[in-house]
Amino acid sequence: MATKKTLEHLKDREGVKYESYLDSLKKPTAGVGHLLNAEEQKLYPIGTEIPEAQVNKWLKEDLAKAEAAAKTQADQMRAKGLAVDPNFEESLISVNFQLGTGWTKKFPSAWNNLQSGDYKGAISEIQFADPNKKPGVKSNWAKQTPVRVDDFTQAIRNQADYETETVTEEGPGFYDRFTSGIKELLPFNKGGKLKLIPKGNKGLGKLPDTVRNRMG
Repeated sequence: MATKKTLEHLKDREGVKYESYLDSLKKPTAGVGHLLNAEEQKLYPIGTEIPEAQVNKWLKEDLAKAEAAAKTQADQMRAKGLAVDPNFEESLISVNFQLGTGWTKKFPSAWNNLQSGDYKGAISEIQFADPNKKPGVKSNWAKQTPVRVDDFTQAIRNQADYETETVTEEGPGFYDRFTSGIKELLPFNKGGKLKLIPKGNKGLGKLPDTVRNRMG
Protein backbone atom coordinates (compact mmCIF):
# COMPACT_ATOMS: atom_id res chain seq x y z
CA MET A 1 0.00 0.00 0.00
CA ALA A 2 1.22 3.50 -0.81
CA THR A 3 2.58 5.41 2.16
CA LYS A 4 1.37 8.84 3.18
CA LYS A 5 4.67 10.19 1.84
CA THR A 6 3.96 8.70 -1.59
CA LEU A 7 0.43 10.07 -1.60
CA GLU A 8 1.69 13.56 -0.79
CA HIS A 9 4.40 13.16 -3.43
CA LEU A 10 1.78 12.36 -6.06
CA LYS A 11 -0.32 15.37 -5.08
CA ASP A 12 2.75 17.58 -5.25
CA ARG A 13 3.86 16.30 -8.66
CA GLU A 14 0.40 16.02 -10.26
CA GLY A 15 -1.29 18.92 -8.50
CA VAL A 16 -4.85 18.82 -7.19
CA LYS A 17 -7.41 20.50 -9.44
CA TYR A 18 -11.09 20.79 -8.52
CA GLU A 19 -12.13 21.60 -12.06
CA SER A 20 -11.62 19.89 -15.41
CA TYR A 21 -8.78 21.15 -17.61
CA LEU A 22 -6.50 20.17 -20.48
CA ASP A 23 -3.13 18.80 -19.41
CA SER A 24 0.18 19.45 -21.21
CA LEU A 25 -0.81 16.91 -23.87
CA LYS A 26 -4.24 18.53 -24.31
CA LYS A 27 -6.01 15.62 -22.62
CA PRO A 28 -9.09 16.34 -20.47
CA THR A 29 -7.98 15.93 -16.85
CA ALA A 30 -9.20 16.67 -13.33
CA GLY A 31 -8.40 15.97 -9.70
CA VAL A 32 -4.95 14.47 -9.09
CA GLY A 33 -3.85 13.82 -12.66
CA HIS A 34 -7.01 11.84 -13.47
CA LEU A 35 -7.61 11.47 -17.21
CA LEU A 36 -11.30 11.83 -17.92
CA ASN A 37 -12.91 9.05 -19.92
CA ALA A 38 -15.58 9.75 -22.55
CA GLU A 39 -18.46 9.55 -20.07
CA GLU A 40 -16.67 11.75 -17.52
CA GLN A 41 -15.92 14.33 -20.21
CA LYS A 42 -19.67 14.64 -20.83
CA LEU A 43 -20.34 15.09 -17.12
CA TYR A 44 -17.44 17.49 -16.56
CA PRO A 45 -16.67 19.60 -19.68
CA ILE A 46 -13.48 21.64 -19.55
CA GLY A 47 -13.76 24.31 -16.87
CA THR A 48 -16.42 22.48 -14.85
CA GLU A 49 -16.05 22.46 -11.08
CA ILE A 50 -15.42 18.99 -9.63
CA PRO A 51 -16.74 18.05 -6.14
CA GLU A 52 -14.03 17.13 -3.63
CA ALA A 53 -15.71 13.77 -2.99
CA GLN A 54 -15.39 12.91 -6.69
CA VAL A 55 -11.73 13.96 -6.78
CA ASN A 56 -11.01 11.74 -3.77
CA LYS A 57 -12.89 8.84 -5.36
CA TRP A 58 -10.82 9.09 -8.54
CA LEU A 59 -7.62 9.31 -6.54
CA LYS A 60 -8.47 6.19 -4.54
CA GLU A 61 -9.33 4.22 -7.69
CA ASP A 62 -6.32 5.39 -9.72
CA LEU A 63 -3.97 4.79 -6.81
CA ALA A 64 -5.28 1.24 -6.31
CA LYS A 65 -4.51 0.43 -9.96
CA ALA A 66 -1.03 1.94 -9.71
CA GLU A 67 -0.30 0.04 -6.48
CA ALA A 68 -1.39 -3.29 -7.95
CA ALA A 69 0.74 -2.76 -11.06
CA ALA A 70 3.77 -1.68 -8.99
CA LYS A 71 3.52 -4.82 -6.85
CA THR A 72 3.28 -7.03 -9.94
CA GLN A 73 6.33 -5.35 -11.48
CA ALA A 74 8.35 -5.56 -8.26
CA ASP A 75 7.43 -9.25 -7.96
CA GLN A 76 8.57 -9.83 -11.54
CA MET A 77 11.94 -8.34 -10.64
CA ARG A 78 12.14 -10.52 -7.52
CA ALA A 79 11.37 -13.56 -9.67
CA LYS A 80 14.53 -12.70 -11.62
CA GLY A 81 16.52 -12.98 -8.39
CA LEU A 82 16.73 -9.27 -7.62
CA ALA A 83 16.37 -7.79 -4.15
CA VAL A 84 13.82 -4.98 -4.55
CA ASP A 85 14.06 -1.92 -2.34
CA PRO A 86 10.64 -1.14 -0.79
CA ASN A 87 11.28 2.51 -1.66
CA PHE A 88 11.79 1.51 -5.29
CA GLU A 89 8.45 -0.29 -5.27
CA GLU A 90 6.93 2.95 -3.97
CA SER A 91 8.53 4.81 -6.89
CA LEU A 92 6.92 2.33 -9.28
CA ILE A 93 3.55 3.43 -7.90
CA SER A 94 4.29 6.98 -9.02
CA VAL A 95 5.41 5.82 -12.48
CA ASN A 96 2.29 3.69 -12.97
CA PHE A 97 0.10 6.53 -11.71
CA GLN A 98 1.61 9.01 -14.19
CA LEU A 99 2.23 6.88 -17.30
CA GLY A 100 -0.40 4.20 -16.79
CA THR A 101 0.01 0.57 -15.85
CA GLY A 102 1.24 -0.26 -19.35
CA TRP A 103 4.35 1.93 -19.07
CA THR A 104 6.61 -1.12 -19.42
CA LYS A 105 5.36 -1.46 -23.02
CA LYS A 106 6.20 2.18 -23.68
CA PHE A 107 9.72 1.64 -22.36
CA PRO A 108 10.35 -2.07 -23.08
CA SER A 109 14.15 -1.78 -23.18
CA ALA A 110 14.21 0.09 -19.87
CA TRP A 111 11.94 -2.52 -18.30
CA ASN A 112 14.06 -5.40 -19.62
CA ASN A 113 17.16 -3.72 -18.21
CA LEU A 114 15.51 -3.29 -14.81
CA GLN A 115 14.59 -6.97 -14.71
CA SER A 116 18.14 -7.99 -15.57
CA GLY A 117 19.69 -5.65 -13.02
CA ASP A 118 21.22 -3.35 -15.66
CA TYR A 119 20.26 -0.16 -13.85
CA LYS A 120 22.62 2.09 -15.79
CA GLY A 121 21.09 0.86 -19.03
CA ALA A 122 17.58 1.38 -17.69
CA ILE A 123 18.34 4.98 -16.77
CA SER A 124 19.76 5.65 -20.22
CA GLU A 125 16.68 4.20 -21.93
CA ILE A 126 14.39 6.35 -19.79
CA GLN A 127 16.32 9.58 -20.26
CA PHE A 128 16.99 9.33 -23.99
CA ALA A 129 14.87 8.57 -27.05
CA ASP A 130 17.46 6.18 -28.50
CA PRO A 131 20.70 6.02 -26.49
CA ASN A 132 22.53 4.14 -29.26
CA LYS A 133 21.36 5.84 -32.46
CA LYS A 134 20.49 9.27 -31.07
CA PRO A 135 22.77 9.93 -28.09
CA GLY A 136 21.78 13.04 -26.18
CA VAL A 137 18.25 13.28 -27.63
CA LYS A 138 15.87 13.27 -24.67
CA SER A 139 12.90 10.93 -24.48
CA ASN A 140 9.43 12.44 -24.71
CA TRP A 141 8.93 11.62 -21.03
CA ALA A 142 12.09 13.53 -20.11
CA LYS A 143 11.02 16.48 -22.27
CA GLN A 144 7.47 16.66 -20.94
CA THR A 145 8.04 16.01 -17.22
CA PRO A 146 11.77 16.16 -16.47
CA VAL A 147 11.23 16.27 -12.70
CA ARG A 148 9.31 12.98 -12.78
CA VAL A 149 12.10 11.37 -14.81
CA ASP A 150 14.66 12.69 -12.32
CA ASP A 151 12.57 11.19 -9.50
CA PHE A 152 12.53 7.76 -11.12
CA THR A 153 16.15 7.67 -12.26
CA GLN A 154 17.26 8.57 -8.73
CA ALA A 155 15.04 5.76 -7.41
CA ILE A 156 16.76 3.39 -9.85
CA ARG A 157 20.19 4.48 -8.57
CA ASN A 158 19.04 3.83 -5.02
CA GLN A 159 17.71 0.43 -6.11
CA ALA A 160 21.11 -0.40 -7.58
CA ASP A 161 22.75 0.37 -4.24
CA TYR A 162 20.13 -1.65 -2.38
CA GLU A 163 20.55 -4.66 -4.66
CA THR A 164 24.28 -4.86 -3.95
CA GLU A 165 23.93 -4.48 -0.20
CA THR A 166 20.71 -6.14 0.93
CA VAL A 167 19.21 -9.61 1.30
CA THR A 168 15.42 -9.47 1.42
CA GLU A 169 12.93 -12.01 2.72
CA GLU A 170 12.16 -12.98 -0.86
CA GLY A 171 15.74 -14.20 -1.32
CA PRO A 172 19.20 -12.82 -2.03
CA GLY A 173 20.16 -11.16 -5.29
CA PHE A 174 23.11 -12.30 -7.38
CA TYR A 175 25.57 -10.07 -5.57
CA ASP A 176 24.51 -11.45 -2.22
CA ARG A 177 24.69 -15.06 -3.43
CA PHE A 178 28.12 -14.38 -4.90
CA THR A 179 29.66 -12.74 -1.86
CA SER A 180 28.11 -15.19 0.61
CA GLY A 181 29.70 -18.07 -1.31
CA ILE A 182 33.08 -16.42 -1.70
CA LYS A 183 33.26 -15.43 1.95
CA GLU A 184 32.85 -19.06 2.97
CA LEU A 185 35.74 -20.10 0.80
CA LEU A 186 38.42 -17.44 1.07
CA PRO A 187 40.41 -16.18 4.09
CA PHE A 188 40.35 -12.50 4.98
CA ASN A 189 43.18 -10.03 5.40
CA LYS A 190 43.12 -7.65 8.32
CA GLY A 191 40.44 -5.02 7.88
CA GLY A 192 37.99 -7.54 6.46
CA LYS A 193 39.23 -7.48 2.85
CA LEU A 194 39.25 -10.70 0.85
CA LYS A 195 42.61 -12.08 -0.23
CA LEU A 196 43.16 -12.43 -3.97
CA ILE A 197 42.27 -15.74 -5.62
CA PRO A 198 45.56 -17.59 -6.27
CA LYS A 199 46.80 -17.89 -9.83
CA GLY A 200 45.70 -21.10 -11.46
CA ASN A 201 42.24 -21.02 -9.93
CA LYS A 202 39.85 -21.55 -12.84
CA GLY A 203 36.87 -19.92 -11.18
CA LEU A 204 33.56 -21.33 -10.09
CA GLY A 205 34.43 -24.83 -11.20
CA LYS A 206 36.92 -25.02 -8.33
CA LEU A 207 34.39 -24.04 -5.67
CA PRO A 208 32.78 -26.67 -3.44
CA ASP A 209 29.29 -27.72 -4.52
CA THR A 210 27.71 -26.23 -1.41
CA VAL A 211 29.18 -22.83 -2.22
CA ARG A 212 28.32 -22.92 -5.92
CA ASN A 213 24.76 -23.99 -5.11
CA ARG A 214 24.26 -20.94 -2.89
CA MET A 215 25.44 -18.74 -5.71
CA GLY A 216 22.91 -20.16 -8.18
